[in-house]
Amino acid sequence: GNGESMVPKLFPSVRECNAALATFGDSGDFRRAIGLFMQMKKSVRSGRPHEPVTNQQSLMSAYMDLQHTSATLLSLDMVIEPPKPSLVTYSTLISRAISLGKPRVALRLWNLMRNQPEFYLNVMSRKRIDGRLVEEFKAVSEEQLRSLEEEGAIVPDVIFCNSLMNAYAKLGDHVAARSILDAMLGTSTSQVHEGIPQIEPTVITYNTLADACKKGGELGHALEVLDLMKNRAAQTGDKSLLPDELTYTILISTVARRSKSMQTRDVRSGGEKDPDMAFELLERAISEGITPNGVTYCALIDVCSRCQRVDMALNGLRLMRKQKTKSSSVRKKGRSTRKHEAPTLFNEVGAWTAAINAC
Repeated sequence: GNGESMVPKLFPSVRECNAALATFGDSGDFRRAIGLFMQMKKSVRSGRPHEPVTNQQSLMSAYMDLQHTSATLLSLDMVIEPPKPSLVTYSTLISRAISLGKPRVALRLWNLMRNQPEFYLNVMSRKRIDGRLVEEFKAVSEEQLRSLEEEGAIVPDVIFCNSLMNAYAKLGDHVAARSILDAMLGTSTSQVHEGIPQIEPTVITYNTLADACKKGGELGHALEVLDLMKNRAAQTGDKSLLPDELTYTILISTVARRSKSMQTRDVRSGGEKDPDMAFELLERAISEGITPNGVTYCALIDVCSRCQRVDMALNGLRLMRKQKTKSSSVRKKGRSTRKHEAPTLFNEVGAWTAAINAC
């Protein structure tokens, strides 16, 4: 009755709920994570002081399911305000959905997020700047974005953008992935990613785009990523944007894959039965000072296997052994060399396995 209404309702903080979402997702129980997320949204809609406590109890029930998953997170940080889903909430759900093989669910979460009243574009649409509606502005300044974040608006960051791009990568949709990059650079005309603010990409962004091209079997577009990275690094002076070991491993792995679009194969692919481009990419990486590892050679040999070129697979194996020999001679001159130490490349076993499978 009246006594009950005088007792303030306490909720798990949004930080606690986000940690719970991550725990559920990491344990593979995405259904429970979504259940907690829906209770968070429900508590925000009706978690007012004059409302019944049923919504608070439902949220607590969903949260306390953690006792079956992880007892370490049950030191509750209780607050009066309902846990309003934040950027971290959506980023956590999207990344877990992707890791559990649910990229389309991740994309639905993106559409749900940008339709929320707290999404920064929706917040700005309710404001006026210098007497004009914000929709008239094609770009939002970094200062405006920071101000909106301080006010509690949901503003996608580079980590979120990379996760969203990864969802498209899992689907092999390199066109959508590229449109996210264009939006980040402020050059996109796509309405689908209108909510992506202008943010500086990272090497992870470009590697994820390359991976989308790989999944789609589009080596020609993947090769364009190399130029995009080098051009951006030159424009910004940021050498961390240059292609790295992973970039070339992805590109090598893209060689001789059948395009999902079923269009005419790009001439830069080297042909479906020709692994020459893979060896050319390996040489280019080494010439740029990049040291391939076992994963790189595994990708190289796997290309030869797809092309049914056992001779070239063995050549790839010889190149790996040659690199090991060179690394061994360098280590012997170093101070950290131990007696009988044998240099081993990361995932070297995978390269040997790929070579055996090619035979």
